[in-house]
Amino acid sequence: MARRVVDEGPEDLEVWAKTEKFRARRVYAVDEADAASTVAARVAQLDEAARAIADVIDDHHAEHRHLLAHGKRWSFGPVVTCQDGVIETHGRLAQVIDATREVGGAPRRDVLWDALTDAARSAGEHVYVEAGIEIEALMDALDARRLSVITAGSSSGQSLAGVINTSSHGGDFEGPPIPDMVRAVAIVGPDGVTRWVEPSAGLTRDGALATLLPSAIRVRDDDAFDAALVTIGALGVIVAYVVQVRPAYGLWETVAELDWPTVRPWLVHDGAIFDAPAVWSKGAPLDPAATYRSVEVVINPFEDPLTHQRRVHVVRRAEHPSVGAGMEDWERAGFGERVKNAFVAIGTLLRTISEDVDDYGPGVDALLRTGREDSGGFAPAHRVLNFGNTRLERVWSVDVVLPTSAGVHLAFLDEVLARFDALIAANLKFAGFLALRFSRPSRATLAMQSAAAPPTERFAQLELFLLQAPIDLAHLDLWREEELVQDGVQFYEAFCAIAEAYRVRGDLRVHWGQLMPELSSYAIPEDDARERWRRGRAALVGDRPYLFANAMMVEAGVVEPPTGFAFDGVLPPGRGDALERGHHLAVATAAPVADVDGTCFAVDATGRVSRREAAGRWLAIRPDEAVDRDRCPAGRLLVGRRSDGRRCLIARDVERRLRSTFERAPGVWSDWDRVGSTRVGEPALVVTPEGLELFAVSGHGLERWRERGDDDWRSLDRVPGGELLVGAVAAARVAGATWILGHAADDALVWTTIGAPGWTSVGASSRREPALVEVAGAAVAVWVTEAGRLAATTLGAGGPVHETTSQPGLSSTGRLHLAALPTARVGVTLADADRRLRRLELDLVAGFVEPAEVLDLDAVGGPLVVGDQLFVKVAHDLIVRQVS
Repeated sequence: MARRVVDEGPEDLEVWAKTEKFRARRVYAVDEADAASTVAARVAQLDEAARAIADVIDDHHAEHRHLLAHGKRWSFGPVVTCQDGVIETHGRLAQVIDATREVGGAPRRDVLWDALTDAARSAGEHVYVEAGIEIEALMDALDARRLSVITAGSSSGQSLAGVINTSSHGGDFEGPPIPDMVRAVAIVGPDGVTRWVEPSAGLTRDGALATLLPSAIRVRDDDAFDAALVTIGALGVIVAYVVQVRPAYGLWETVAELDWPTVRPWLVHDGAIFDAPAVWSKGAPLDPAATYRSVEVVINPFEDPLTHQRRVHVVRRAEHPSVGAGMEDWERAGFGERVKNAFVAIGTLLRTISEDVDDYGPGVDALLRTGREDSGGFAPAHRVLNFGNTRLERVWSVDVVLPTSAGVHLAFLDEVLARFDALIAANLKFAGFLALRFSRPSRATLAMQSAAAPPTERFAQLELFLLQAPIDLAHLDLWREEELVQDGVQFYEAFCAIAEAYRVRGDLRVHWGQLMPELSSYAIPEDDARERWRRGRAALVGDRPYLFANAMMVEAGVVEPPTGFAFDGVLPPGRGDALERGHHLAVATAAPVADVDGTCFAVDATGRVSRREAAGRWLAIRPDEAVDRDRCPAGRLLVGRRSDGRRCLIARDVERRLRSTFERAPGVWSDWDRVGSTRVGEPALVVTPEGLELFAVSGHGLERWRERGDDDWRSLDRVPGGELLVGAVAAARVAGATWILGHAADDALVWTTIGAPGWTSVGASSRREPALVEVAGAAVAVWVTEAGRLAATTLGAGGPVHETTSQPGLSSTGRLHLAALPTARVGVTLADADRRLRRLELDLVAGFVEPAEVLDLDAVGGPLVVGDQLFVKVAHDLIVRQVS
């Protein structure tokens, strides 16, 4: 029986083509289901799995961390990366529960048939299937019942949920993409509720859920259903689908090798490429009972050395109600291995042949002929559609979608090819090709094939394929200017730059499963689509809208941020070069901190650090790939700038020992080396004329270190009288002296300056971490009193202690953030005891200016003001708001 399994992790996970490797804090799974002979038993197993997933969701929500459901991790991009919690469904939710045909093809009148309405029964055949099943396994299961999928993509190794949720597509130019086969979705939402989602017209009879999924509630709503078709992981864990299928049929595939001047005029909106050719295969006409339905146009970017024309491979398919005699056993012989070998061969070719680019065209043509073939007759559709589930780890692709009615797709393609011609003329080599396929609009709100388009629109899906050998896209840092040493990178960047210009104009969308680091946003352009998605999403997420959200989704307009905020939205996954590829991740372990020049730093869920550039992009701090988890920052992050302008980062590790990393050169950082060997409280850092100085309370007293010139620290004498301190300390450089603020063992708040003979008491306080800032040449201290009020005074001036009238307190993980303001005021920002974000000002003479600005947010950690921007961890994400 299915039950909850928790792997405490962390575990290294990889995506489809090894373009991203990341570490999950925790991996959850559900045991594989036992073989069950009855539909009722399979339903019971699915229902128990859904309830186990709901338990995981409830527990994870309590920890304020992200979750993401994982299938095969076939995707290239940030859709499949999550540093917090991962729920594995592949191989565990992989059963066909019921279908409207028996094995062998006879009609089946069991649970699914009984549940369907008369209209659904009349519409055709259906299958009730778990979401983690692989496409190839689903095709085989359907074929055993003499059924077939309506459409499919060019791979068969993905999970069903992965294909549907990223709006994958084939080449059926008169039909919508794969998500439009779905008729119902069973999903466990972020609130732990299992919902059975159908269109408003309905699919199942009243009372049918008792036999289909007993723990689910039914939602009949078009907006909710259209949102649940393509979720990109934002709505929870999909556990099952009802998919409409069709009786098994035959497909005949043909391939013609033509040239670009011939093919290009055929590619207009209703061009000749969509007309059945007069001659089909081997000079014979197409069977009159067949329907021409699918086309793929594969373009070699190199000109043929003999004809001086760009070669194009046109792959067509026609369907027939029956399979041709003698074709029952046709299949693509060893397709996966053949393609892998072809890629290896082309990679070797590109490394060894002459520098003349004319030699490259024939090599790419050889690659294009691999796996595309004339079937020689109408073979079983599931065999023609099945390209195998081998992971082709040496290939990487990007995919964009454009409408055809105004010729935008051809204008885009012309620009790409012209740019490629210029690069080839410069004797640059390109290991890859372009593939063009077509489909009609989808009803899914987030499908790239926009539901807002009229049904007469046709979409062109243009995919750029790149060979990873010798261009190792998995490990090459592509976006550092000095490392652009591989020719293929320049073709890739040219494609992305042109795509970005079309995306900005609203003419292009990006395939959700693809990685497009040069695009500044995945944004959905239509306002009505965003609004429909949000309405549908609201019906499916309950009161936990952020549990399955991340900054990429907010950037795309898929998830709306809290009122008044806009997501800054970019923190890297575990690998250092991942951020520069445009990956997005939420802050999970620490609040951001600011450098002296306003640069913002933040820590992700694995303890790796990033800094934010002025343009809003985040760059990962290195080294990072092999760092041991217990050496990464686990507490407050401090940043100091040395006299030569280079930075130093300091934080405690999981054992409460201090670690530091020094910037050796721009973008090059040392290891997280230990500072001393004792366990300490939260530290403080100041910049002195002698260098950076670091202070922290240990069991021996107030420790003091100074930066060495060789990227190390030397221990100084302990601060006299510091042995009575406990907890965290604050420090600031004011009027040429270093001021220290901390708590004595009797909870008195005390301060001193380095070199002074003793400590001065400010009075009783809570043990929450105090804060210290220099304002107009004075040292200003702010702390939380025992009653939960904020208090402040100017140290050493003998002035009054100001207190707030309210009692905001501090959140359990919160800190005070102070910023010097004009006219001798101090800005104070905090997450209060109710985890609402508060901003207020302190006048050094008149006291606190109230009432404070209060934002009702689930703020975790210490908010931070950098210039005119407010950074705060809200729920699971780092967001930023402009402040006056």
